[in-house]
Amino acid sequence: MLVDDFVNGTLANPDIVEVEGTTGTGLDSFISLIYSDPGLNKRISTGDMRAGAAAADAMNQIIVEAIIQTGVAADADISQDDVRAISQYIQDNHYEAWLLHHGDDEDGEETGFHLVQSDGAKTRLLGKNAINKIADGIYHLGFGTNANGRRLIDEDGNKNASVKRIAEWLNAILAADLASGAFDATEQDQDEEIAQPTS
Repeated sequence: MLVDDFVNGTLANPDIVEVEGTTGTGLDSFISLIYSDPGLNKRISTGDMRAGAAAADAMNQIIVEAIIQTGVAADADISQDDVRAISQYIQDNHYEAWLLHHGDDEDGEETGFHLVQSDGAKTRLLGKNAINKIADGIYHLGFGTNANGRRLIDEDGNKNASVKRIAEWLNAILAADLASGAFDATEQDQDEEIAQPTS
């Protein structure tokens, strides 16, 4: 019976590996939230959740790189100017990749993170919708700001979340990482040296 196959795991596909957060920071919480969100589990396929989570993880890696390379976390705080610096770094170094991973929902076709954004997510984080508001807001970092620099813009050039709000969200989500010095470039370099194989 089919139910027996589910129970004993014979329906499992060994070629499919579910996405896990790989940054080791608070940003990884977005990956688990995608998989656990009750609205997404009702509305979209596991394949779409998997692809959306992979896109989110890729953008998380870029954000962490930007924080480390710009040195904005040296004071254990992300300011509004720091948000602008992170955004500029991403545009200068990873814009095309960011476009791909963020995706879009034009012409009825969803790609990248848009496979899970605005698809019925219900989980709340910091008083807001975790996927549709907070994650999506942060994932506009790669598109720059409006003319006065007060708001991030989205993939279509429209005003989105305020830089002030993005700073607040990043400080909350990355609180433990900022406090521990996880984004210290010197520490990262030492970790990489230790990880290098000996010749």
